Amino acid sequence: VVNYIVERKAGHSPSPAIYRRREQRQREIAVTLLADMSTSIMQHLPEGGGRLVDRVRAGVLLFAESMEEVGDAYSIAGFCSKYRDNVSYYAIKGFEQPLSQDIRSQIGGMSGRLATRMGAAIRHATARFEGIESRRRLLLILSDGRPEDYDDGGDRRYLHEDTRMAVKEAVAKGVHPFCITVDTMANQYLPQIFGRGNAALSSRATDHPRSASRMAAALPAGPPPATTASIMPWPGPRRSGSTASGAPRPRPGARPARRARSPRLGCTTVSPTAARRGARWRCG
Repeated sequence: VVNYIVERKAGHSPSPAIYRRREQRQREIAVTLLADMSTSIMQHLPEGGGRLVDRVRAGVLLFAESMEEVGDAYSIAGFCSKYRDNVSYYAIKGFEQPLSQDIRSQIGGMSGRLATRMGAAIRHATARFEGIESRRRLLLILSDGRPEDYDDGGDRRYLHEDTRMAVKEAVAKGVHPFCITVDTMANQYLPQIFGRGNAALSSRATDHPRSASRMAAALPAGPPPATTASIMPWPGPRRSGSTASGAPRPRPGARPARRARSPRLGCTTVSPTAARRGARWRCG
């Protein structure tokens, strides 16, 4: 290298057998893999090849081996639930634990039971990042469906909102959740829960292990992206003939409702004709 620089400074043509490359010496990344261990992972795969739980086990093990190769701090956990006061969080591997044969046996014995209250599990996994000094902290969630539990009252929005708030709280604490799922209907609810760009769909259950290992190997070492602005509120079911905000859609050619100021309440009233069309009071 010295001769190359000297010859170049002297105006000569140095030997071209000099190469330069950038090496990433310090990553400072901590990752938790949180696996959905509800009853649904015990189902048989429609394309054959065993059960979904076998793919989950393979995915978790490949993730662990990939992280061992990379050298980043990581932990592994699973969760299931039955009602809001009975959420099970299974700590399979801690950040400081080595990947021993006992941990491999625990991964091989993973099975599914009960339901999927994802918000509580995300909050607990976020709390376990406390004391971990790392510039980037990622919570990688493996799932096969939407958040559900026995006490959601039949309204899916309840646990959707709970999970969305858990994701928002995690981001505020510097933990960035990312979800990998095999649910083909995930595009109907995952963007509202995790935000755009914070979820991925494995087209087939057989791709589940490779998706987890590729995600672990491709983790960037730079500062985390700002994802808070991408988290959107759950819009709720939209009625036929209504706008995105839930207000009735005006008829084509209809005149805007006339408003009069109420001096006593400081609210805006509407004419009787507009009231029959669905207009309401507006205060402020």
